Amino acid sequence: VCSSDLTTSDPEEAAVKQAMMHVAQESIVLADGSKFASVFPSVFAGSDAIDRLVTDMQAPQGDVDQMVAAGVEVTLA
Repeated sequence: VCSSDLTTSDPEEAAVKQAMMHVAQESIVLADGSKFASVFPSVFAGSDAIDRLVTDMQAPQGDVDQMVAAGVEVTLA
């Protein structure tokens, strides 16, 4: 998770995730706080493709606020 994009290091994995999110009725992302510092070259979704984000209390507040502002339902677990 970087700012409002979801990324991965593997382009093939990105293509699969993108396809799954495209056909899903709802997209729920599970990412612990450490994932917010990770930036990889393959973007597979922007915040506009995410319905819900489940993360922990270690997630940077600024990134959480950006997701909420983009209309993403955020659950801190």
